Amino acid sequence: MKFLPTIQRAKLVNCFDGIEHLYTGDKIKLLEAAERALASDPAPFTKAARDIAPQVGTIKQRVQRVGGDYGRNVLIRLIEELYADLAFNGGAIGVSSETFLKACFIHMDDGVCLKLSPTGKWLMEWVIPSQDEEEKVTLSVRDKTIPDGNIVPDYIIQYVNQALIAYKRKSYLTALSMISISLEGTLRDVLEVKGYSYSQGVHSEDVYELTEIEISPDTGGFKVSLSALMSKSSNDFLTEVGAGPSVKSRIKRLRKSGRWLLEIRDVDYLKDYWSSDVVVTQAGQKNIGGLGTALDVARNEAAILTSLILPDDMDDVIKQVRNNLIHLSGAALTNNIASVGISLREFSSDESRVFDAIWSITGAIDDLYNRKANGTL
Repeated sequence: MKFLPTIQRAKLVNCFDGIEHLYTGDKIKLLEAAERALASDPAPFTKAARDIAPQVGTIKQRVQRVGGDYGRNVLIRLIEELYADLAFNGGAIGVSSETFLKACFIHMDDGVCLKLSPTGKWLMEWVIPSQDEEEKVTLSVRDKTIPDGNIVPDYIIQYVNQALIAYKRKSYLTALSMISISLEGTLRDVLEVKGYSYSQGVHSEDVYELTEIEISPDTGGFKVSLSALMSKSSNDFLTEVGAGPSVKSRIKRLRKSGRWLLEIRDVDYLKDYWSSDVVVTQAGQKNIGGLGTALDVARNEAAILTSLILPDDMDDVIKQVRNNLIHLSGAALTNNIASVGISLREFSSDESRVFDAIWSITGAIDDLYNRKANGTL
């Protein structure tokens, strides 16, 4: 349950008290559910043939222990066992699915709660005011029916939560920045499952050895001599299909790490004559350096992100946000977002557009992590 939020003692007790009240007429069900829920606990609970009330009190004492999130975990497991009993055995006298789910509603902060869904999945839910209405944003955090139970990780939830706090305070630039980071983190996690890497220093392509050349003046130009044996010699040049007595290329100077380099382009004919084909570093997993590349790969190579999950026209918004809000300047805010035809400043000042972006991205995050968790990516 490592992805679940830490919950204050009073909130745990309030939820437990509501469930105990719901089971007033059939409290033996609480003991039976606790026995199943705590079967693997270092101190398993065993119901006894004696008064029920003190035994319910013992369970409540466990729920009150917040160290190491013990009480939270006990309450979550207890609720899951009770809901399974309700679904498969009819539950307790007078308890319906509707009344049970209403009781399994843990208020966290203003407008934020942890609740059990009708499918038995735990959700974080934010109630957000938007244009005089209330909107809801949800993320899945736990499903006991999948391996290890965890879904959206806590570090992603923290960024989404900060984005929504900023949105409620009308700090729309901050909200967009936070949600773009959330999406990038999500894509990193799910693309890793598909074999892509974000490791520093990992090369996506083979790296070839560096060889020396000698350059000297020649009549009307320069003479280039190669000190190593290349895969093809100059005698082979004219035998190339479509080759003539010369080939045109392009060259430019660039400065990198304090050194001048010459970059020669369009060298399909020349590469085997002017450079070694000896690989010194094999290509590793495909390395994805940023959000723009991650979006492109997720849509067009890994095929895990469709327009049904995240609308295509949102990509341009996200990339503008990531590139220009994370590396913020006044000039960056004037950049035009082609897919919506307005500047980043105009977009980030529009409450409805900002909420649409947050809502869409959060939905994509939830979908991707659910598929990662259940093995359907």
